[in-house]
Amino acid sequence: MSRAKKFDNARKTRLGKLRVPAWFKNAPLWLLVFVMALMLLLATVYGASKSGDGPEPSPTTTPSQIYEAEPEPNPNMVEAPDQPEILKAIAAIEESGEMEVGVAISAIGTVETRPQDTWSGGTIVSGPAWATATIPAAIAILDEAKQPEDRKYMFEKSFVEGSPAGDDALWAYLGTHDQAVSKTLRILHRYGDWGTAIPSEEEAESHPYRQVLWPLKNQSEFMAEVQCDWVHTVPVMAKMDEPTNSPIGLQTIPRSFSKSGDGTKDGVFSLRQTGLIDLQDGTPVAVTIMVNNKTGDKEATRDALTTLAKTVASQAKGFARPSC
Repeated sequence: MSRAKKFDNARKTRLGKLRVPAWFKNAPLWLLVFVMALMLLLATVYGASKSGDGPEPSPTTTPSQIYEAEPEPNPNMVEAPDQPEILKAIAAIEESGEMEVGVAISAIGTVETRPQDTWSGGTIVSGPAWATATIPAAIAILDEAKQPEDRKYMFEKSFVEGSPAGDDALWAYLGTHDQAVSKTLRILHRYGDWGTAIPSEEEAESHPYRQVLWPLKNQSEFMAEVQCDWVHTVPVMAKMDEPTNSPIGLQTIPRSFSKSGDGTKDGVFSLRQTGLIDLQDGTPVAVTIMVNNKTGDKEATRDALTTLAKTVASQAKGFARPSC
């Protein structure tokens, strides 16, 4: 007896013990295979159509908040830990008198949960934000009901290529100057910064968003709070992690996210950078660094920025773990 005949007899014997229609027991093997395959296909299609019916997964970070009034800081906040090694690096750069620097380091958390105050060092306390002001502008775009068709390209031009035209495109997408200011301030407020203002078109010499005077402490704390809303802000933040041809400052630190901006005013070349890094012990922090060079030497300014960034990454100690 052939193998096919034996299989067919065995099939009929097993099926005979079940209450099934006569046509099914006597059907040829090829027809049974076809029917079972069809039933499997229908079951798969049905299952796929129902796969999205359940509730969406809960976000893993604090959802975006809109503050109608400035929130109160954590009443139990303590002073930032001393950073003697960073102060030494700052003094070494500033001692010649040609450059002034400022550094701000914040523990990750919201204005209401951050357990430590921001550490600050150096001569510079505030200054032009330059292109780093596009960070809140880009996040504001994420809130728009209609997203730009070329959003990915716009973000790459601004954050990966560092293109001034890309920065301008982000700002322009938010509408008129007044509309862009309102939307950007809303983002600043959302992430804890109620003290920074954006100049009017009449007050600024050109590109008003680049003329924002952003205190280093405020910007660092803004970035620390953005980290707590990663699910919402990741389309912007992910572009701050992509490699560049000539990395400087925080960009030289592994697993960092940063945005740089520069400009010249009254003969002084100014370079600024803000972002998120992991310290030597693995603790994530937000950092803002600014270097002003009175001689206008851009290369020396970039070197100073990189020195400070590497010093912060390797020497900063005692910062609290994230408290989102």
